[in-house]
Amino acid sequence: MQRKVGHYVIVLLLAAVLIAAAGAVLLFIAPGDPIALAYKLNTAWKLAASLGCFLAAAAFGRGDYLRYAWGAFGLSYAALEVRDVLLVLDVLGTDFFSLNLSQIVCNTAGVVGFILFARAFRAGGLELPGGLALKAAVYVGAVALAVALSAVALVDHVGRLGQGTDAVGAIASDLGDLAGFALIAPIFLTALALRGGALAWPWFILVAAQVTWIIYDVIAYTAPLPLKEVTRCLACLLTGVAGLAQRRVLAVPAEHSRAARSKA
Repeated sequence: MQRKVGHYVIVLLLAAVLIAAAGAVLLFIAPGDPIALAYKLNTAWKLAASLGCFLAAAAFGRGDYLRYAWGAFGLSYAALEVRDVLLVLDVLGTDFFSLNLSQIVCNTAGVVGFILFARAFRAGGLELPGGLALKAAVYVGAVALAVALSAVALVDHVGRLGQGTDAVGAIASDLGDLAGFALIAPIFLTALALRGGALAWPWFILVAAQVTWIIYDVIAYTAPLPLKEVTRCLACLLTGVAGLAQRRVLAVPAEHSRAARSKA
């Protein structure tokens, strides 16, 4: 099972890297406004992330804990996808709800998803691995990083309340980043607990996706457009790959079971 899932996931990861690189090259060489092209490409990346998460959710039965976690992530990216499509079509309004609703839905669903993933190990009646010192270091490091990356923007956006129609959505995004970056700690510890088996793949890729979003936040205001967009693309695609990896993990045992019955 580990080998089957591993080969499948590695192919998907290589494809994600190649697509991200191709997107960066396209932004370099394509004629016209590169920012307008970046907006169009973003709709594809977020659609891929949303579909991957929804496919993972669909692979679980009704009432399964992780079905809700993956579904929340899918909804998070779908909310941004709707906004970006409306923006590309030049039909996005300038009223409060048009400018803020997608970010509020996206970040609320994203935080719910992160909380569900963070609690998954304990929900299964298991204890996260590592001694107290390791857990403390991971948690403190994650929280410190989350605060360092989100606090300044959050204070700035709170100060803009009443000065613009998009401040509430920006605050929702800051709070979502703060929670998501902090909750990477238990997700990483869960991935460590599952290492060596096929079940670890979706968890490690989720961590990689979140680390890529952290890099994006660090370079978003200073990096050249192609570098910024390749980072955003990779973060979205890694999330989608994590969902597909989760679906594959669940599918392989079922395929073995069907094959065994057919031979009997």
